This record gives sequence, structure tokens and C-alpha cells, in this order.
Amino acid sequence: MAEIKENIVMFPFMAQGHIIPFLGLALELEKKTGYTITFVNIPQNIKKIQPLLPPTSAIRLLEIPFDPSAHGLPPNFETTESLPPLLRMVR
Repeated sequence: MAEIKENIVMFPFMAQGHIIPFLGLALELEKKTGYTITFVNIPQNIKKIQPLLPPTSAIRLLEIPFDPSAHGLPPNFETTESLPPLLRMVR
């Protein structure tokens, strides 16, 4: 019977200021534990994270769908990075 590894699921807030530190933590956990790490986020952020992983990393990236229009946002506004500055939003 195959050994079952513990799994850590990481789902940071969908902004770069949260994602990069979480990714650093995921890489440290991968080095120091025998756990499987699954990093969850929206497709736009997963595409940015993929090239940051070392080729030897076993961290799994899982995309979750996000439809901005379902939350009252314009199309293609998937992250806080793509939103206009607050000042322009209130004019």
C-alpha cells in the first residue's frame, strides 16, 4: 500500500503582497517537511507563480475559477493589481 502524505493547502488573498510571502512559506515547508503542498489561487496569479518555482519543486498549483462580473467588477479585473486607483473609482 502506498504511503499517504499529509497535504498543506495554501490559499492566500489574491494580491501580490500576500502571494509572494505565502509562496516563500510554501517553499520552506516543502524543504523542511515531507508534506505535499498545494497552492490555490486564480488562473492569472497561478501563471505568475509558475515561473517562480524551482524546477525540482513538487508544489502543486491549483487554479480556481473567478468571474469578476459575478462580483460587480469589470471584465479582466481578477486581482487588486488590475483595479484602477481608488481616487479614479470614486470620481
